[in-house]
Amino acid sequence: QKLSTGAMKSYTSCTTLSNSESFNCSAATATTGNFLSVQWSRGVTEGGSSGSGLYKTIGSTNYLVGQLYGGSSSCTAPTAADAYGRFDTAFNAALSRWLNGANPATGYWWNPAESGRGYGIELQGDQISLVAYMFEASGASTWYSALLNRQLDGSFSGNLSRNAGGQTFTGAYKAPTASALIATVKLTLTSTTKGLLTVFPADGSAAQTLSLERFSFSTPAFSASAGSFENGVWWNESQSGRGFMIEAQGSQAIVGSYLYDDTGQPTWYTMVSAVQGGKSISGSLQQYVNGQTLLGGYVPSSAKPGSAGTLSFSALTSTTGNLTLPSGETIPLKRFVFGSTAPN
Repeated sequence: QKLSTGAMKSYTSCTTLSNSESFNCSAATATTGNFLSVQWSRGVTEGGSSGSGLYKTIGSTNYLVGQLYGGSSSCTAPTAADAYGRFDTAFNAALSRWLNGANPATGYWWNPAESGRGYGIELQGDQISLVAYMFEASGASTWYSALLNRQLDGSFSGNLSRNAGGQTFTGAYKAPTASALIATVKLTLTSTTKGLLTVFPADGSAAQTLSLERFSFSTPAFSASAGSFENGVWWNESQSGRGFMIEAQGSQAIVGSYLYDDTGQPTWYTMVSAVQGGKSISGSLQQYVNGQTLLGGYVPSSAKPGSAGTLSFSALTSTTGNLTLPSGETIPLKRFVFGSTAPN
């Protein structure tokens, strides 16, 4: 017989005895118990069945609620109790990371129906770095940033902030002097390349949900990087407050630089380049204006006349490199580690 039926008797807390395969269980509540005590009315469990599933029928659907840990049930003691580890406890502790929701691919994301603004997304462990590249109501470019934490439902949530007063592209280092909460955001992934970003404005105005998908700039789409460097967020750890989102697809690369203008306001630049020799990229910096705000209706952006200079990056290893700024100054960069799991 491969299927036994019975009833759950109680919640229990069980611990393994030191240097033994035996364990002790004591009565507990639904809040404190980490095991389920089950008594069979038909069938039993035998040696070798540890880890087998315990299912509960609700309506016409069977749900996995536990996994066999041990117990006294046998053919000679068919009514003895067995202990099942609670699946919901294991799921909430760690399994949700793999079983609930998708993980986003690292790179640039956008809404193709609303081109001109975009999002840099990188996952490390159970956290996402999100940088939103968009525009103020005045038309000036701006950016917001957030560190999102994985929730039990598989989504990612965190505070979206606007920093100001930090370092320009070519100026001396100074840390940002101000930070303002713009919104709380929730990112729900429907696949590794598509998702929904729900924005709950800090001013209490109505929430909006934005449709996002991965931005492809290679042929075929999302070609494996020809660069020896990792895709994701890079920084100079002695000059915190500004950063660089680098992504290569195939032999093409995009660098998004997010920092501050001469008045201390957040601004961003893009650079598109071919990957040279697997480790170098270089190109003209482009800035955009008059595009869409975070929650405003769609407005196409336009390129600001001229170039802000040339930006060049050369990888030393997969996680370190040198960045040459428009002024000719070269600074070291390294991958930005923010999550419980470092970038690969």
